Amino acid sequence: MTVKTAICSTCKYPLQEPVYDGQNVTCPYCNSINVAIAQGVTIPTWLLTLGIGLTVGIIAGPALLASTESGSQWLEKQVRERVR
Repeated sequence: MTVKTAICSTCKYPLQEPVYDGQNVTCPYCNSINVAIAQGVTIPTWLLTLGIGLTVGIIAGPALLASTESGSQWLEKQVRERVR
């Protein structure tokens, strides 16, 4: 019987195959936490968090800023300076 393995995305140490997608797998060699995103594929948790944070920040940031009166005025000022 062969044991399926995944690879730590930080140090490339072989890990035990995750049971399900989204499972946190801790590397016994470097202690980094990896998230299983597909069968045999893991990514570091900090990288996943960074990617989600940047995506949400880029999409929701301007909308949240424009929802306030002062933020809306600031955005209008920035647009006028850039359009000229």
